[in-house]
Amino acid sequence: MTSFMNYFRDNQLDFNDTELLQKMQDSITRIFQLEIEELGYSYQPNRDDSQNTFGLKFINDRSETFLGVYRKNTRPPSITYNIAHLYRGLQSPDVDKRLFTCKTLYQTVFHEIQHHRQELMTKTNVSSKDGLEYARDYILNGYLEKSWYSRDRKTGNYDAYSIENNADEVGYRQYLEIMGYSDKEITDLMNIEQGKFNIARYKANVNSWDGQSHYESDGLQERDDVTIPILDDLICVRGRTEILNRYPILQKEYNLDGTKKSAIDLIKNMQKEEQYILQNQDLSDDDKAKLIRDGQEMYYELVYRQVEKKSTPEQIAEIVKQIGKDEAQRIFEEMSHYFQRELEGRLGKSAQMTSAQERIGNYGFIMPFNNGTIEIEQNGKKDNKYYLKIL
Repeated sequence: MTSFMNYFRDNQLDFNDTELLQKMQDSITRIFQLEIEELGYSYQPNRDDSQNTFGLKFINDRSETFLGVYRKNTRPPSITYNIAHLYRGLQSPDVDKRLFTCKTLYQTVFHEIQHHRQELMTKTNVSSKDGLEYARDYILNGYLEKSWYSRDRKTGNYDAYSIENNADEVGYRQYLEIMGYSDKEITDLMNIEQGKFNIARYKANVNSWDGQSHYESDGLQERDDVTIPILDDLICVRGRTEILNRYPILQKEYNLDGTKKSAIDLIKNMQKEEQYILQNQDLSDDDKAKLIRDGQEMYYELVYRQVEKKSTPEQIAEIVKQIGKDEAQRIFEEMSHYFQRELEGRLGKSAQMTSAQERIGNYGFIMPFNNGTIEIEQNGKKDNKYYLKIL
């Protein structure tokens, strides 16, 4: 990576220089191979593709618009990088643009691999707030019209999508870690993606892929206030329970018959998982602490949404009865502390994002205030769902 940075500091890319193109492809391939093998896959560039458990392909096609694309539905899963766009900035006479392109092309390599890590998180039984978020994004990308996931500022959510924000952030972070030195421009871009992940909002004015339902959010809303009501409609109302088998992590939130787990169910499942983790002798103390923390964050979010609007005083009393007064008080106090930490973290990351935007220019965005509603229209009838997140 350093040798290419040095080369493009003084030279522009010539697409007729096949020897240089091959060296660049070999460099990307080696990074890809190391990352994939760390995930437990096997890839050898000179081996027949049928013997690799993860695929890699390079194309040179200006008619395609992507830099890189992760294909999760192929066997084996694969990533394709399009050098026509990935390398385009390396032809610029502007040295700063060439160096920036050199940095971001490696960021793109890591970005696409991170999409596979996200996919793995949605297939696991390990509780994770982020994994649940990624599953929601992948599902809606498949069950809603294409405009939902587009860059169209009126209808699309691509620039706010959590799977894209996270992949961008990880890509920038891995670039910095491998290079081993500070880079203010890349650090600013990373901080912007972190900020977007925490404050970005979605909008819905879209039909389901089969045209049977229309979802309208009345503008930008908190991410979960848009995605969860749509998923509730797909799974609980329309009976699309196959979603739960495609993305098993959602079974933390929904029963296999399409109903949602109650607050009591969620709390009891959290307690069972914590006991299982604590008793697992194969895990280090650090691993146990991380798994418990990740699970708590996920369950606190789910329990809060159940309790905040849907629970009556009688239902709260039943939670206390089922869980025990002292345990219920402890859990709700910890939930309160968790949301306070979340608020402080979001404020801190928003401040970092704002500073980065000021230095790097008009990149990224800060969304307007959320009024917490999404409207679902089905069979000519409209239903308003109301939620209020802790901000």
